[in-house]
Formats: sequence, structure tokens, C-alpha cells
Amino acid sequence: MTVCDREGDFYEFFSEAADLEENFLVRIVQNRMADHGKKIFNERQQSPVAGSMVVKMSRNPKEHIPSRNVKMNYHYKEVVVHCPKMRKEKHLRIQLQDEMNIVAEMIRLEAVGSAITERVAKREKTERFLVEVEKRDGLLTEFNEEDWYSLVEYATVYSREDIRFTFKNGMEIRP
Repeated sequence: MTVCDREGDFYEFFSEAADLEENFLVRIVQNRMADHGKKIFNERQQSPVAGSMVVKMSRNPKEHIPSRNVKMNYHYKEVVVHCPKMRKEKHLRIQLQDEMNIVAEMIRLEAVGSAITERVAKREKTERFLVEVEKRDGLLTEFNEEDWYSLVEYATVYSREDIRFTFKNGMEIRP
């Protein structure tokens, strides 16, 4: 059983609770359409008083209202709340599932976009690498520091015996 104050008086809550076959009690604020085309406030007034309580209300100096005792009557009536006429979706769960599917598709598209961006960047690196290689006349027969720096992206030192060079095309070697 879920008990809510007037903040719980919204159709999506009623729809979800009904779908889950849950009982709920809500202090209403909206005069909704209920059973047999009657408004819920009219249905409430026709139900017997289930209880009452006297509450002392503080004064409200801004509105010049003195403190006073107020008697509150409680009515209880089980009603069927109908979907508002202006609402397009009938079941909140279907709408939420559709929204979750859209979010999942957006995440998937973002991942595909990232993969494409990575591949384009790798392709551009390879093309730059090939341009540098094509500038050379024939095979390299001696070490040239300028050639080395134009081909190598970075070196990783794992230990004294394990040093790896990663070339600008993504290839890695271990001398």
C-alpha cells in the first residue's frame, strides 16, 4: 500500500500503480473524471465521512488571519480514474520503454560515431606516415635521426630489457 500527499495526485502514478496491481491512497488535488463520467470531488462529497480531526492553524499575519481551530473531515471512496482526454499515451510503461529504447539507440550511435572518429584518425596517421616514407629515395641504409623522429610516435619502456617503439601508423616493434 502506497500513501501519498497531493504531490502524488498525477495520472502517471495512478497508471503505474494499476499496471503493477498495487493499492494506493492519495490526498487528491485534481478534480479528475472518475466512474460513470462523474468528477472525483462530487464522488467524494457523496461518500460518508470516514473520520474527522481538529487541527489548530497558526495565524497568518501577511493575510491578517488569526490562529483558529479547523475541523477536517476525511472521506474515502474507491474510484476508477480515467486517462485524461488530452493525453495521447494510455500506459506510462509503454511510453517509458519507448524513451529507454531511444536513449539506448543514442548511446549506440554515439559509440559508433566514436569508433568512426578513431578509425579516421588512424587512417590519417597512416597516410602521414606513408607520405614521409615516399619522400625517401630507396631504402634507408644508415640511421638518420630526422627519419627516426618522423616515423616514431612514442617509445614505451617496460623494463631495461623490454622497450617498445610505436610508429605513427600504430605498428609496434620490440627490438
